[in-house]
Amino acid sequence: RIVPNPRQSTMKISEDQTTPDIAMAAAQFASATSNQRTQPLFTTNYRNHFGVPGRVIHESNEAPRIDGTNYEMAEKRPKKRRATKKYKDPMVLTAISGHKTAADWQEINSRLSTAAERDLAAAKESCDPAKVIVAQGKLKRIKGEKAYQKTDHSMELIWCAFREFVAVHLNNNQPALYEESPKVNDIVAFLNFNFRRKEVKLTLMVEGNPQKVNCKGNKISSLQKYRQAFEWAFLKCGYPNLFEEKSVKEVYMELKEKVTGKYRYQPKQAKTFSVWGDFDKLREYCLKEKGDLYHLRSWTMILVMFSFFLRRADLTYLTVDCIGIPRSRINGNLDLDEDGYPRILRLWLPRSKGDGEAEKGGVKFQIMRNYRDRDMCPVVAILDWLNFSGIEDGFVFPNFQHGSNSKFRNDAMSVDDISTMYSKLCLTLFGENHGYSTHSPRRTAAAFAAVCGATDAEIKRAGRWKSDTYMVYVEAGRAGSIMELVGLDLPPEDRWSWYPIR
Repeated sequence: RIVPNPRQSTMKISEDQTTPDIAMAAAQFASATSNQRTQPLFTTNYRNHFGVPGRVIHESNEAPRIDGTNYEMAEKRPKKRRATKKYKDPMVLTAISGHKTAADWQEINSRLSTAAERDLAAAKESCDPAKVIVAQGKLKRIKGEKAYQKTDHSMELIWCAFREFVAVHLNNNQPALYEESPKVNDIVAFLNFNFRRKEVKLTLMVEGNPQKVNCKGNKISSLQKYRQAFEWAFLKCGYPNLFEEKSVKEVYMELKEKVTGKYRYQPKQAKTFSVWGDFDKLREYCLKEKGDLYHLRSWTMILVMFSFFLRRADLTYLTVDCIGIPRSRINGNLDLDEDGYPRILRLWLPRSKGDGEAEKGGVKFQIMRNYRDRDMCPVVAILDWLNFSGIEDGFVFPNFQHGSNSKFRNDAMSVDDISTMYSKLCLTLFGENHGYSTHSPRRTAAAFAAVCGATDAEIKRAGRWKSDTYMVYVEAGRAGSIMELVGLDLPPEDRWSWYPIR
């Protein structure tokens, strides 16, 4: 029985019945093609599943395969090699992989590797297991550890930049690192050129002539890495640390303290919220204009970060099990008000940046309900979020499913998700140059606590600061409270009184 298939020009033969003519033709075809098959029967041009045009080679009379496994790639044009950049310093070269390298740096690495191999051979001859282990670890670190090689390469790039700076702008030839230590004046000029503001001009050599050149104005945050690169080089070669020299140390401290000549470097810092104008604007937009779960989550996160001095990463560890309501000591019932909300809410943070992996149940916080203004009460905000979202276990702030503002996933928000949500919200409300970041609630909390009369020790403990960075926020808050006492603004503590949360 012959069953026609309308989708193909051929016909299918049922397994139970075949015509003798067709079976004989198929047998002759199979014997002819099995003896010699030097050319493909037919080819088909199409794009494979990578989107690359290819030519299918069919070695049989089967239908063309479209899974991308039976094709021959079209001939690729040879890639054009990038022109090798020529540097003025002869020691600075371009490696085969395309990155910048320094010949003297590689020579030192080669010498260190040879010395480590020699030490390992001597340790094995001595038959001392301790010496063998130390020598093996040293050799493995130099030749086998990717982390060490990655760090060494980043230090090498800074050394290449220093050599090129000396050759271009100081018109000198820096000796090889294994022959001579760099000069103090060259290091000072290199640091000033990289880390002073762009408005500052230094007299440097340009094509052999002295000219005024604008500094690069790099971020101060990378200053420590530049120092590390030089100290790394000094350590490898056995030179004394020149950053202990008076002239280098003074310049380094000036740059570190952000005092660069007549121009003072102001780092980019998160802007402090206006209490309570900005908070009213955020709440009005999230709860009244939008009124969906997505924006309810945004408002709750901002208020929780402000109330508990939390960083954005702290929110990613917060689960429902970390939230508790204390019980009455008299009858053992939950300590609730008449409207059903608790008077005090306790929170355990299992992990944080300042505390690491917390021990014995996590870092404990507790906050009292804000009776002066229900709209700014974190206790009400957290419980409303849990009630409206229906979250009973798992993460307090989970991610939404793709394209949905009501269905959740099982994973928590990442720090990037929080930053994206926060940036979109601030961009919508405060414009492009708003200056706020996810650190603004934490900074605002320190300033607000200072306005309410909290001591420095209480603020430092509540925010879990290890250093005295918080004093910048505290001083700003107290300066603002002086202006309020004069009568220029409404005291913010009229709507919420802060008390120690730890």
